[in-house]
Amino acid sequence: MLIFSIYNIMAKKIRLSESELVYLINKVITESDVYSLQDQILTYQGDNKNLLKMSNILLNGGTLSNSALETAKLELEKEETTKKIVPVKEKTFKDEVRGTWENNWRDKNYKLMDEITSKGEKTYKNIKNSDKKFLFSLGDYEFSTPNQNWIDENIKSLLLLKEKMSDEDLSKEISLIFDKKTYAQKFSSWIDFLIDRLKTNSDFFTSILKKETKEWTILPKIDTNYTNWAIWIDKLNNENKLGGGSKIDKVGEFFKQRPIRQVVNNQEDIEHIKKIQEEKDIKYRELSFAEYELFKDSKDNYVQSLGSISKTSDIGDLAEKDFIGYLKLSNNVSEYKIKPDNIISFSSPGNQVDMVFGIDFLILLVDKDNNERWVPVQVKSSQGSASKAKLLNYDIGGISVFRTTNPEMRKYSEWSYYDFSKGVEKSFDKDFLKIN
Repeated sequence: MLIFSIYNIMAKKIRLSESELVYLINKVITESDVYSLQDQILTYQGDNKNLLKMSNILLNGGTLSNSALETAKLELEKEETTKKIVPVKEKTFKDEVRGTWENNWRDKNYKLMDEITSKGEKTYKNIKNSDKKFLFSLGDYEFSTPNQNWIDENIKSLLLLKEKMSDEDLSKEISLIFDKKTYAQKFSSWIDFLIDRLKTNSDFFTSILKKETKEWTILPKIDTNYTNWAIWIDKLNNENKLGGGSKIDKVGEFFKQRPIRQVVNNQEDIEHIKKIQEEKDIKYRELSFAEYELFKDSKDNYVQSLGSISKTSDIGDLAEKDFIGYLKLSNNVSEYKIKPDNIISFSSPGNQVDMVFGIDFLILLVDKDNNERWVPVQVKSSQGSASKAKLLNYDIGGISVFRTTNPEMRKYSEWSYYDFSKGVEKSFDKDFLKIN
């Protein structure tokens, strides 16, 4: 070996120049590095094809050229550097729109959520108001008109709303979107409009219902259920079908209308679409990824959609029950904070007072100015949701309530609220129950 040779030279006291000694020492280090490098190649267990090929050569008794060894050294150093870099995992669409309970949902991406909600709502309306509704009838559900009992209950609710609201609030002008256009008219006129439609044009309320009974379901809530849409968007994004733009761009691609052959990738589905076209004497020219995903879910009786909507609905229903339970019982269990007769609920399935105006309850309250009035109330499960409640879009004296997490507000009440002025959290007990 070279080290033994140098030892012999030194032992024999053969005189070497300084440059010759440096050369010999460097050569020793270089060969030592070669042995170490070859050992790394032999024991390599990664997926680099060049390194695996070199490892196989050495295992079979072959040798590597200096050029090959230099390449191996660079490849190994590159892999070692990559190992030290921990990649930051990008948030999924679902992660961004849902936020987290731990952070009170404050880390929601509201811009993304609003984009998905807006386009989801338009997609649902486009389906139910067009021949596309015939595509969604493979299972136990279909787009249909609600039964007469549902119609009668809704007329009753709307008449009660008109009876209890003050003349001042009924005369307020509010804007609603119908048939893709925004219309502004008095609150009372909108109530009359809905009552008239229920009586004379029940097709206006077409939605995904039970086939046999025409009962209302929670499926119409699919339009604004951003979590459900986000699950499908994530799936298609992982399949590289939504392009390489921003998340907002990809949402646009998901809801974009395309030639059917660019969207439908299953022969059975293609045949079903053809069959519907023949039976109904219609022609489908375009479909969006969003519509196709919903179509596939309909074949499975909307298992995914029902699951997603149920989670959201259950959270909302629990918040409503908690709030009403809080109102009914005072510290003395034989008394009420608010008498049951002074609470009117509009939370029945598909209730138009709730769906159109965002009113869960009318509650007879005495406000901070000592005025007794029926107050429209929307109950939300979080502060973020309450701040964006539909009811707050209308200047009709309504409030959105939520269980507060603010220590300062909890001095007065468990429940806070926002009103039409928005942005300012207020104590429900302090302003309406005269507590503290």
